[in-house]
Amino acid sequence: MKQIRTHLTYANVMSTLAVFLLLGGASAIAAKQTTKKIGATQLKASAVTTAKIKNEAVDAAKLKDAAVTAAKLGGAAVGTANLAEGAVTTGKIAAEAVTGDRVNESTLSEVPAANSANPAVFASVTAGGGVDPAASKGLNSPNVSHPQKGVYCVSVPAFAPRGGQVTVQGTGGPVSAQLATGGGDKCPPSSAQVSTWSPDAVPPGPIDAAFYIELYR
Repeated sequence: MKQIRTHLTYANVMSTLAVFLLLGGASAIAAKQTTKKIGATQLKASAVTTAKIKNEAVDAAKLKDAAVTAAKLGGAAVGTANLAEGAVTTGKIAAEAVTGDRVNESTLSEVPAANSANPAVFASVTAGGGVDPAASKGLNSPNVSHPQKGVYCVSVPAFAPRGGQVTVQGTGGPVSAQLATGGGDKCPPSSAQVSTWSPDAVPPGPIDAAFYIELYR
């Protein structure tokens, strides 16, 4: 022990202390570095492959709005179970896409029977919405309203019409008429709506015109 003290100098003590401090500091730095997480800046481009993604790890919250485009959907990927109620609207159905074999017959309105083929009521209506009583049955002027240009609402006192037909009368040019039973966008549900229009109108569109209407129970 005495021999060790004879060789113990200030320089030896300081150098030994420096070695311990150096080793201790390196260990502390290494421990600190192991606690750091790997962030986006440490990842190379394309570093995370499909095989490295855990099953069900990517949920809806991780998807950017409009991230899944039509080109990314596989054939028959969207099935009936994936469609919300009311998701397919009329505007999303192509013209003539729904054919007869796709229609449930029980959902269709009843067609007037042969024994009721004769109209229950009929009327000759002027362009202004008046009714000619000499050429009418079961309808008069109070039963017809004219809410706007080219639109007439015909109400039947005794029943709600389930069918009918309309014919334009006495026009000097091409005028068309359309009948909608069960009301329309401008008439009450219990009435019939008649719309008249002409391609020769300026601009082309609705026009007041006289017509003959027949309505069935």
